[in-house]
Amino acid sequence: MRKKKRPNLYLRQYREFENKPPRVRKSFLAALVLVLFLIGLATAYLYKDLWMKKPQQIITFMQKDTLLVYAPKDEDRLVERKFDIRNNMADKDKGDLIMKNLKNLKVIPEGAMLKDFTADSDGIIYVNFSRAFLEAKPSAISEILRTFSIVNSFLGNFRNAKGVMLLIDGQPVYTPSGAIYAYKPLEFNQDLLED
Repeated sequence: MRKKKRPNLYLRQYREFENKPPRVRKSFLAALVLVLFLIGLATAYLYKDLWMKKPQQIITFMQKDTLLVYAPKDEDRLVERKFDIRNNMADKDKGDLIMKNLKNLKVIPEGAMLKDFTADSDGIIYVNFSRAFLEAKPSAISEILRTFSIVNSFLGNFRNAKGVMLLIDGQPVYTPSGAIYAYKPLEFNQDLLED
């Protein structure tokens, strides 16, 4: 077998290393491997963020928005009440929250439920109640305040809404108890608000 020709530059260093006893060569190689291993560990430690995936912390900022609910204060006026809500709340959740607050304020009968509500391209919100909405027989002024409490609350919380059409089980209500006519969409009533 032919020996490989070594460059002259390293030949002298190789001969010196070749002439060393085998124990020194083994110690030198072990030390070299140890140093390379430690350099590898130090490099891995310094760059661990690149190859190790850390669980990311998600930071969400809870921005607050205000829900406006109009409820009777006296026998002839509506007062605006404000409630803090999440900023990115869905429209369905806003409608349910309006209903919950109106029930808590005793504006809507306890058994009445908001089945659903939707808006059309003309800005009319269709609010569909269960039949229990009609079971309470309020006085004329109470019916007016209750109706415009619902209308103002929905119109005050939804942009681009122009009117509210009241429905019972999907059918239009022309007059809930005879004091107000709701055969067409009702608009926001500024006159009933407290000064």
